[in-house]
Amino acid sequence: MGQVALVSFSLMGARYALEARRVLRMDAHASLERRVSAAELLTSATPAASRSLLSYLPARWLTLRDGEGFWQLGVEGGVQFDRWPAEALLPLPPLVIARCQHPGLRGVALDADRPAMWLLDAQQLSPNSSVLTTKS
Repeated sequence: MGQVALVSFSLMGARYALEARRVLRMDAHASLERRVSAAELLTSATPAASRSLLSYLPARWLTLRDGEGFWQLGVEGGVQFDRWPAEALLPLPPLVIARCQHPGLRGVALDADRPAMWLLDAQQLSPNSSVLTTKS
């Protein structure tokens, strides 16, 4: 099988990845009105999670596109571009996806030589799917 290019980032101790072909650009500063931090988009809206968001400051902004146009996803440092074997990218079972509270979470990347990563479907993400929005 082939290789899949991924853009990955760290969030609260876990690694997440998007297919690189869905990331249109990466910037040090937010430049679009439609934006949300990965922490706001991917963490539950519990009081403890909300408190931890106060210390989260995106270091990079990934530009993506949804049905409404371009938007930016703010991520912490540790953004990496890497290629993974396609057979190492495993989809989540449909029942898990149906019950998952995290928008766009669709799979996991598992390889004996690297830490596991959660796989996000950029086409399922949107600043509208978060509970909070960023105005930084």
